[in-house]
Amino acid sequence: MDAKITKHRLAVLLSYDWLKMIIAAAAAVVSIIVLFTMIETRPTVAQKYTVYSIGGLVPGRGSAYLVESLDGEFSYDILDISMENFAEGSMGNTSFGARRGVLEGNALFVSDYTAEEDGLSPFASICQSGLSQQFTPDEHIGLFLDLDALMRDCEDYLMDFYGEDWEHNEEPDMGRVRACFMKRNGSDKRFKTDAQKEAGVQSEAARIALIKENYLAVREAFEKGGISTVGYHSEFDFRDEHIDHTYTVGINLGKLTGISDLFYYEDADHKISTEKLTLLFFNNGDEAGDAKFENFNFLGYLLRTYAPVYS
Repeated sequence: MDAKITKHRLAVLLSYDWLKMIIAAAAAVVSIIVLFTMIETRPTVAQKYTVYSIGGLVPGRGSAYLVESLDGEFSYDILDISMENFAEGSMGNTSFGARRGVLEGNALFVSDYTAEEDGLSPFASICQSGLSQQFTPDEHIGLFLDLDALMRDCEDYLMDFYGEDWEHNEEPDMGRVRACFMKRNGSDKRFKTDAQKEAGVQSEAARIALIKENYLAVREAFEKGGISTVGYHSEFDFRDEHIDHTYTVGINLGKLTGISDLFYYEDADHKISTEKLTLLFFNNGDEAGDAKFENFNFLGYLLRTYAPVYS
């Protein structure tokens, strides 16, 4: 049989089957894309750390600067770091609401400044809409994490690994560390083999140690006055009960040196200010899991990078 490929035979093949060949090639490309999409590690809500700003804040050196600066500041669990600034007005609020609707976002920068004597600051405004009045103060408070509760939870969390004297014990209980890793990441595609799982356990120990280090730094900064809490007072009626409560959800960053590199606002005299720059952490519920303690790693980064002025 003469199977020699000639120009004539090739031309005949292409003239009759060119469409089939294009379709086959396209199908092969799509199959490869689908395959890699299925096997790649896709970050979950708990494996992303996203920083937002809203309420007219001006990004100092830009979002790319913050994202690059945060490289290596979180534990191995955080696979994706991003930042987004929402413009003032209905368009920015709509975009912000859409992000939060799918539990995107971890930290929010906002200003607690208002030039109007009886006006609401952006911080108060977003708290008014975000701290749902369908809950009592003893339950979840909606959009943001209560800072006092977050710090208590973190101490209890660290105690699980380091024991009652968690502040001074240097080595965690590796049995508990291993159990925690397997529960959270035992089925993660990054840790398929025994060797990978063992490396993961060591990364888990480093994650817990990093949270401890940064938590202690944050607590010290609160105690010394380098940072301070910002409360939002709310009164409303709930199930025949009158609720009068101050929610501790904000952190004032006004004493951090050079924090305008990240964000600032303009006061009534059009002067750049960070005096009432405020940070909040989103309440992502059970989706966040242990990742809510990564917030202390973010705060630790801010304290190291923009050392507070103690007075």
